[in-house]
Amino acid sequence: MSEHDSKRYFWLKLKEDFFDDDAISWLEEQNNGKEYALFYLKLCLKSLKNDGVLIRRVGNILVPYDTKKISEITRTDEDTVIVAMELLKKIGLIELQENGALYMTQLSTMIGSETNGAERKRRYRETQKKLLQGDNVPQLSQNCPEHFPLEKEKELELEKDKEIDRDKDSSSGCSQSAMYDSTLADVNREYENSIIITPPPADYKTLADLVDEYTAEYVIHAIKEAAFQNVRRLSYIEGILKNWKKDNVPKPWEKNKKDKPDDYGLKIY
Repeated sequence: MSEHDSKRYFWLKLKEDFFDDDAISWLEEQNNGKEYALFYLKLCLKSLKNDGVLIRRVGNILVPYDTKKISEITRTDEDTVIVAMELLKKIGLIELQENGALYMTQLSTMIGSETNGAERKRRYRETQKKLLQGDNVPQLSQNCPEHFPLEKEKELELEKDKEIDRDKDSSSGCSQSAMYDSTLADVNREYENSIIITPPPADYKTLADLVDEYTAEYVIHAIKEAAFQNVRRLSYIEGILKNWKKDNVPKPWEKNKKDKPDDYGLKIY
């Protein structure tokens, strides 16, 4: 998967009745309420990639945001920040954690995230589904763009076959969502045991995306390989998975297993 495909984008999802919510309505009713509501949305966006947690990481230490810094990153007057923060805490939209981090309590239901590759696959599957249903959808171009090679189309066809197989399993009494939750739980457990005991919420979201992209089996073995190399970073695990996919070797962790029983037989990335 190319660097372009793996780049992740996040967005804020607002329901159509967002401004009708009791807390937001009350906030807007206050003096300068419109500014407070805008300030709240800016905080949500600033904490989007960290699952609603807003705190600075300086080297190996965490540094809470003070009023001045919050004013700078949101381009909001300091007096407005002071009043807005108190109001947001009062109505429960913001919580101050023990380490000084600000937590946007409602943000977990407002986050959207997707890689370019995942977005393209999703759109492809949606188009194919419409075609199968007989919808009046224009035929896809026969000329594939450079960033969507024939190899990718084959991958999508394989994924489509897998989905059909999973549907068959579901029809025979096996819940697809239950299977997914079980394998994802195994991945999370391995990550906690091998990499970090208490991961940040964003790590769990990334792990779920990796399971969707590579399957739980590959993610678990990539976690083990990272731990074996004593490199406990999620980005390193993603790098292992990308290289495995690039090499296109089935179950690469079994390579040279007889020669190196305590190793996965992998080159160091």
